[in-house]
Amino acid sequence: MPLPTLSTANLDLSPLIDAHEGLYRALYCCPRVMARIAPPLDEGAASRAFRAVVGANEADEPACRVWAVTERSTRRDVGIGALLHRAPDTEMGLMLLPAAWNARYSHEVIEALVTHAFDDLAIDRLSGMCQAGPNERMSRRLLCAQGFVDAPPDRPGTARWILDHDRWRRPVGMGAADG
Repeated sequence: MPLPTLSTANLDLSPLIDAHEGLYRALYCCPRVMARIAPPLDEGAASRAFRAVVGANEADEPACRVWAVTERSTRRDVGIGALLHRAPDTEMGLMLLPAAWNARYSHEVIEALVTHAFDDLAIDRLSGMCQAGPNERMSRRLLCAQGFVDAPPDRPGTARWILDHDRWRRPVGMGAADG
């Protein structure tokens, strides 16, 4: 099944293709971007990883789905968003170029990925993670705004949040309906 293009108020998320290799390398080789995720890659490693991701995107039942995030008004590529199945969860990921950090695009990308995961893919639970430490607060704020809750990390040195389908769209702080 081909990956759909997802849209938000200001962004288009289109399946990652060969034309996005420069964007992918710019993200994965940038120390500022990777400070939240893992050590930056060198150009060769980033290119090899890109080829693997594009190949995975083209699979009939992709375990890894990656979209390029494009600012609609300028047609400028500003980042990537991803859904990666890692039993028992599907991990959601987001990377934006530093020039796009203050545009509130993170909220739009997260909402688009969560909606697609739950409405279109019937995923039961999403997770998000980042490196534990100073940048953790920002990730917590972004994910908790969508209903994610703290969860034990599944990898050393990380912070993790989960969102179950049943909790999604329920106002934060509201319990399940009695009945």
